[in-house]
Amino acid sequence: VTFIKTEIFESGRLFHSYRNGSKNIPGFLDDYCFLIAALLDVYSITFELNWMNWAIDLTEIVEKLFAANDGGYYFTQAEEENLIARSKSPFDNAMPSGNSVMVRNLVRLAEFTGNEKYRHRAWDTCNSFGSHITKYPQAYSEMLIGLDYLLGSSRQIVISGVEKQDISRTLQKLNERFLPRTVIIFNDGEPETQNLFPHIADKPTEKGKPQFYLCENFTCQFPVASVDELVELIESKS
Repeated sequence: VTFIKTEIFESGRLFHSYRNGSKNIPGFLDDYCFLIAALLDVYSITFELNWMNWAIDLTEIVEKLFAANDGGYYFTQAEEENLIARSKSPFDNAMPSGNSVMVRNLVRLAEFTGNEKYRHRAWDTCNSFGSHITKYPQAYSEMLIGLDYLLGSSRQIVISGVEKQDISRTLQKLNERFLPRTVIIFNDGEPETQNLFPHIADKPTEKGKPQFYLCENFTCQFPVASVDELVELIESKS
């Protein structure tokens, strides 16, 4: 992702391809959506805020360049010239459609940040294809996963008081389990982190004193002091 940001992203725009320093094809919806999904995954592994911030910035760019007034997203940018028509494909084939990937991106952003505008936009996208999904659900496998995320309750796991370099064991333990509709947030107590994730601002953080919170729809249980206790808590709620 560092290479993409330094070489294939320029002046607030993502390009579709790169070769020997040349990039001249504007990015399509799929390019942006899959990159946003990857950035959310990278944040969930590294907890480096720059990747979360870039995912949010790219989401705003997608809204500006690709959003349709009736919900969903066009495949090509609004700034593209010489287009007779702009297509808006929702079908999930061997590769999921950009619209479907964007639904999950928006839900995940809502669960990370608590900003409901992302969830509303995800609903708008699903609703715009609602009649087609009802008739041909087998053609919308990825979008149905996003719809499941919208309909189900969300969980947030907040980790505090752990040195970032020591967090790998926690992630290993959590990643051994299937945790749908769940996001993991690292609370380092820094103002930038708490501004980005305002719902964790009241969670105390003290280095050397690990605390793990399991939250559902942003309502948190009392913290536990170890990842093993956290896993037990998760399993008791499953």
